[in-house]
Amino acid sequence: MRLPLELVASLWNLASGLVPTSPSSTSKGVLSSSTRTYLDDLRARYGVAGASISVVVSPKYHEGGRWGEEVLSLGVADGKGSKVDQDVR
Repeated sequence: MRLPLELVASLWNLASGLVPTSPSSTSKGVLSSSTRTYLDDLRARYGVAGASISVVVSPKYHEGGRWGEEVLSLGVADGKGSKVDQDVR
């Protein structure tokens, strides 16, 4: 699938905001709440029914000097309304 240039540019510009500057006790994973919302808004704007996004963060940029990872599942996977999860193919 070819992505619209505006979407690619939006994702590229998002890269600097992927990891929260100060971890929150309510934050889950490596993505900030605002980044999760932004990605879901992009998904909706471009008419993508569902998406699963995996993010891996180097120990250089992650708290505690360890690898960080998160799988973000957005939208629906099929016409039945099943939610996207990390196991959807």
